[in-house]
Amino acid sequence: MTEILKSCATAALFVIGSALSATAAPKLSSTQQDWSVFTDTSPIECWAVTAPVSSVATKAGKATTVQRGEIGLFVTYRRGAQSGEISFRGGYPFAAGSQVTMALNSGATFTLFTQGEGAWPNTPADDAKILAALKGARSAAIPGTPGRGAVPPVKLTLWGASGASDAARGLCR
Repeated sequence: MTEILKSCATAALFVIGSALSATAAPKLSSTQQDWSVFTDTSPIECWAVTAPVSSVATKAGKATTVQRGEIGLFVTYRRGAQSGEISFRGGYPFAAGSQVTMALNSGATFTLFTQGEGAWPNTPADDAKILAALKGARSAAIPGTPGRGAVPPVKLTLWGASGASDAARGLCR
């Protein structure tokens, strides 16, 4: 993924849970089952996002409490683009140089590279493969390796991923 795409995806990840500014806050456009669809005008972007249904951190095999930021799986579109970009925000900084594996209940698995609290596919072709697989699956699990502390796996529902992704793409045509 190019540096520009990394920057754009990173910016999109930090939108959830916070306003960008008094004049340019993302707008909730719709909900599709467990997914929400947002739009923003500067730059014009549309995205679908789902939050985890569970995320229990463990240390030495025992549940533990950890502080985490916002967690979400995103499908982002930019004005005029037909292809979506997949990104994941883990809510904690991933270990430098680590990767995460997204495992779908359908049996499909995908490797994402990490930087800071985000994770992305390596190529636009990988984005397309993941998006197609998300539309046919019901759930995803994304364990990651934090820079320190407990290992907090994330489980996400994909119920509504297809409709939410299509809605986001349609808003940014």
